[in-house]
Amino acid sequence: MEKTWCLYVDSYFKPERICSYVIGFMVATLYKKCKSNVVKAMKICVLFLGVVFNLIRIYVKYSLNIPKGTVYYKFFSFIDPYLHILLGLSLFFVLYFIFSKAGVSSIVLWSDRYSFSIYIVHQIFILSPFSSMDATPFILLNWIITIA
Repeated sequence: MEKTWCLYVDSYFKPERICSYVIGFMVATLYKKCKSNVVKAMKICVLFLGVVFNLIRIYVKYSLNIPKGTVYYKFFSFIDPYLHILLGLSLFFVLYFIFSKAGVSSIVLWSDRYSFSIYIVHQIFILSPFSSMDATPFILLNWIITIA
């Protein structure tokens, strides 16, 4: 029983998920406390790195056939979730820029108000061991259950 519990906890509490919370906190703190040129430089760096590294990530993941068990496969499996976080952060900056420049500040404010709640629900009902995405063998029914 003890081994099962350890595997259960290990399968959900992954370092990259904790890292995404820390990065979000860090970005919010920098945004509040730094000068606008520092924040602008950070956004440009994140966007550039997000695009470059995720193009490489997509190429490696879908074009190269890296055999499982090799050092390359283990390395890629380790960095892949972090590159995915970088992609999400890049997407956030792009969408924030688009919505704030387009005069759609109500969408930005709504997103700010509800994004954490939506993220937590996403974690529990889609990514966690309690995922409703595998509740039935029917994918469409799983989507309906998850959305409900």
